[in-house]
Amino acid sequence: MTERKDMQDLEELLRAVPPEAAGVDPGAVTPWGSAMKKILWGMGLLTFRLNLWYLPYLLPLVGAALLCLGARRLRQANSGFCRTWRLSLVKLCWQVIFLVVTATRLGTLLGAGPAFWMVSAVGCGLDFLLLLALRRGIRGAFLDLDGKPPRDWLLPGLAAWLGTLALAVWGTLEPMPAGGMAALWARGLGAAALYGLLLWLLHRQGKALERRGYQIVPAPVRCPDGAVIALVLLGTVLLTVPAAVWGARTPAPAGTAAGTTDLEAVRAHLEDLGMPETLAVDLSREDLELCEGAVAVHESTNHLLNGDPAAPQDLGGGTVDLQSWAVVLPDQSIRFFLTFQWQELPVLSLQEGVSASPDSGKAFTDLTARLTWTEDGTRLAADLPVSLAGGQKAEELTEEQLWWYEEELKRLGRLQYQPYALFSLPKGGEAVRGYLAYSREAKVEDYPGGTIFGGWYYLHQSAPRYPYQDVEAYLRGRSGQILSFGGSSFPAVGVSYGTYVWFRP
Repeated sequence: MTERKDMQDLEELLRAVPPEAAGVDPGAVTPWGSAMKKILWGMGLLTFRLNLWYLPYLLPLVGAALLCLGARRLRQANSGFCRTWRLSLVKLCWQVIFLVVTATRLGTLLGAGPAFWMVSAVGCGLDFLLLLALRRGIRGAFLDLDGKPPRDWLLPGLAAWLGTLALAVWGTLEPMPAGGMAALWARGLGAAALYGLLLWLLHRQGKALERRGYQIVPAPVRCPDGAVIALVLLGTVLLTVPAAVWGARTPAPAGTAAGTTDLEAVRAHLEDLGMPETLAVDLSREDLELCEGAVAVHESTNHLLNGDPAAPQDLGGGTVDLQSWAVVLPDQSIRFFLTFQWQELPVLSLQEGVSASPDSGKAFTDLTARLTWTEDGTRLAADLPVSLAGGQKAEELTEEQLWWYEEELKRLGRLQYQPYALFSLPKGGEAVRGYLAYSREAKVEDYPGGTIFGGWYYLHQSAPRYPYQDVEAYLRGRSGQILSFGGSSFPAVGVSYGTYVWFRP
């Protein structure tokens, strides 16, 4: 019993000896220095990010892991540090979940509107609670230091954090402040300075505790820090990859057997007028009704986007052929059929999209789209929903766009809408083809030469994008761009067409 008491007295004596007196770095013999270094680096990486490659996503994950590792070493020192460790675990899980969700459609839904503010409020509340717990842990470690209360460096640090939050909220509500670029830069630099002040104050608070390391008993660690970081990174990747594949895939349309209808005479008449059989046999009942009484069928003059004559184009490891057809109706309106046919299917299809850029002279109506394929010897068909991009009014455009689209705005009062349809290729399907169709009014006085121009595009996504991107967001986002297509975010092919129409008197 006496020997044990002697050992305890010796330990107490050693704790009272400053490490500098023995010529030893305090951070090397106490858990406090290394723990605070990880906490500071973790908080810094969670906030200051490099917008390069995937670093905006990897660095915050590493930062959350370092924050958790730093708090792990201190969790048995007092209740404040224990709470800091638990909250850091929640923060790490929150970061992993955020990265996984960012790989799916949910990531775009959480990026705007009420969902964005709710998620942001939860994240900021978690950060604030973590800082409060860390402050409580630090204050608890000072309680018996020479009987004097410590200087509370984290109290102004919390004020700096709240100031940073206020500037971030302002920047979200008003991306371009009333003061212009000068106010924008001042706001950004102010937020960085305030958060840097928080880290500096936390560092000052940590330096004051370095000699308390002897009385902060490090918690037992079963897994080395490097292994924890590696496991976090590996686990996040293993969760993110399947989430990205699942999130990017558009469900394949459910096909029904393509049978005959009571409008077979209309189909036969269209073939007599020159419509190819592969298109005529695929027409839906709605399209057959719209084409009843057709007076002419014209194959448009198609050209590739570079001006070469239209030809099958390579896309996603396969080959697709794009053609345009015009059906002149009795009232001189014209129904355009933009057809695609896969001669060789792509290696992998997560999402496909067809998008038309009709001539800006007239509005269009009666949008339809259809996908057909053969499966186990049966011809199947699926009607696709058609959506609209574009339609911006003058006040939504830049000066350059106003100049470029001047005539279009005069004719329509807005930009021309751009119809599009999305789908994925049916697994196991053969002879896959389809079309996007629309009708537009056309009178001979509108086009003295009788030629109607337009263009359309086929987009293909064979691999997921991180963060999540889909064909629809790209199609809607590019509307109103000066260049017709430019560099696409997804592999794409397209054709421009000109249709010369002979009107009856």
